[in-house]
Amino acid sequence: MILFGQLSILRRLLLAYFLLIVVVGAVTSVASLRIWNSTTQMVLTGDGLLPLANALGELKALSAATSSYLEARPNATQEDEIARYSGALKTRAKHLEKHREKLLTKWSDQGFIPAITDSLGELVQTLEVLSSEPEETNLSSDLRQIDEQTQRTLVLTRARLTQFTRRAEQIRSGELRLLIGLAIAGVLAVILLSVAMIAPLRRLQLLRQAVHDLERGRPVPELAGGQDEIGRVLQAFNRMVEAIRRREGVLGDERSQARALQREADNLVESIPLAIVLADGSGRVRRINRAARNLLGTRPQDLVGKSLNAPPIGPLLPGGETRLQSILSGDEQWVMEEVSHGAKQTLTVHLIPLEDRGERVLTSQIKGAILVIEDVSRRVQAEEGLRRHERHAAMGRVAARVVHEVRNPLSTIGLAARMLSDDLPKNSDPEGWLAQIRSEAERLERVTDAYLRLARLPDPQPNPIILAPFVKEVAAFLNDPRISVEIDHELRVMADIDGLKGVLMNLIQNAQQALGEEGGSIQVQAKGEGDRTVLTITDNGPGLPNNVLQQLGEPFVDGRPSGTGLGIALAMEILSNQDGHLTIENGEQGGARCLINLPQA
Repeated sequence: MILFGQLSILRRLLLAYFLLIVVVGAVTSVASLRIWNSTTQMVLTGDGLLPLANALGELKALSAATSSYLEARPNATQEDEIARYSGALKTRAKHLEKHREKLLTKWSDQGFIPAITDSLGELVQTLEVLSSEPEETNLSSDLRQIDEQTQRTLVLTRARLTQFTRRAEQIRSGELRLLIGLAIAGVLAVILLSVAMIAPLRRLQLLRQAVHDLERGRPVPELAGGQDEIGRVLQAFNRMVEAIRRREGVLGDERSQARALQREADNLVESIPLAIVLADGSGRVRRINRAARNLLGTRPQDLVGKSLNAPPIGPLLPGGETRLQSILSGDEQWVMEEVSHGAKQTLTVHLIPLEDRGERVLTSQIKGAILVIEDVSRRVQAEEGLRRHERHAAMGRVAARVVHEVRNPLSTIGLAARMLSDDLPKNSDPEGWLAQIRSEAERLERVTDAYLRLARLPDPQPNPIILAPFVKEVAAFLNDPRISVEIDHELRVMADIDGLKGVLMNLIQNAQQALGEEGGSIQVQAKGEGDRTVLTITDNGPGLPNNVLQQLGEPFVDGRPSGTGLGIALAMEILSNQDGHLTIENGEQGGARCLINLPQA
């Protein structure tokens, strides 16, 4: 049974079929053999021995009748008696001879047939002699001989019939016992085979229960394997369960590490002083840190699940819903804007996409957005204070220079007036003194006007400006054919319209003065650089001395003999207040080049 359990299911089936065939074949063979033997004996008995016994009985009866007749008629001659029974004896002799030939022909292989046929042959021979030679025959003696031979043959026949009967009884009982034994053996074999075949099904039931326990997360015991298919499946299942246990252990450690990292990330996000709001791919708030809660004065449950465009975050969102959708769709990578919050708060708001790179390095998928809000009120106030301080300092320096510059023309005007008053009666050219007085007065007016503009610079109002028509309008106002404008019509900047127009007119007029009345050219060009735009004004004049380039931007520093330097300082101050700056340098081929850097709209 143990060896049977190590066989494969296919081999078990083949062995079961083989054993079944063997048992059925054995039962069939034994039954067939027994039936054949019984049939042979029954045919021999019914077709050979019983007719022979009947014939012998008839012969014995005839012999007994003849003997009785002779005893009853003692005076009758033998010839008369032989003649009387000759025909009957011949008939019996022929009949017995046929029985003898039949036994020899059909059943000569039976061991007892020769004894019967020999005895029968002697009897037939005696009958033939008695019927053919009546004169030489002693009838009484022959009848006794016939009777003895008949009796002997009949005894042999009856003995064989009795033997057949007993053997038939033995065969029937033996066959019955054999068939019962074979049936019992077949039943036992079927039971054993059934048990052996059902055993894998029981193991399959155990496997099903183990799979059910594994699905429910219950402990799974190790299942006994085997050498058959189901045994190998159970062994594979045990290995799988062990692998799952190891992986669950590893996953448990990784989950613990992930929870620890998540706690660290949560603590980090909560500890960051910047306000951070996380949104999913649909723009709904998923998380808000402590700084954001304090800044907005709200609770997490009031914001989580709501749209990022909804108050109180919506009014702070750079560009509104349109820019948010651009960030979520990947069209924009970063949006930054400085907004006012309340009466005295200034916030810098950054909106950037939240990317999920996973295992991919070169590609990523946008899964949401991050809103970072920084309270820059103190910085803005400090910068404003610094600008006021610098402006006051500049105004102080300008005032000192104004005093100096005003003193000189005033002295000249005073001297000219005194000389005019002293020499007027004898002065031959009073117009020269008057022209000098007018020139110095005009110079004093320019200085005081520039000083007033610098001191009273208004707050800028940035607006989107399309550069090409804007610059062409300034060039048309100056009405100088030497000015050429080459700017892409798509370029836009954020700037104060009046301030930028004043800067352009100042710089272009400086270039005109550097070129003189005739000759030269002035080129105005622009190009985009990232989120900035650079506007370039280039002339082919004499350029600027190096010592002047190093001090440009300071009041009264100018490369022209008649310039005050306040125009450049004013232009730099205007651009600085609009998130821009001005750079002036000499060109590689000569001339001067002014670079205005402004944010794109």
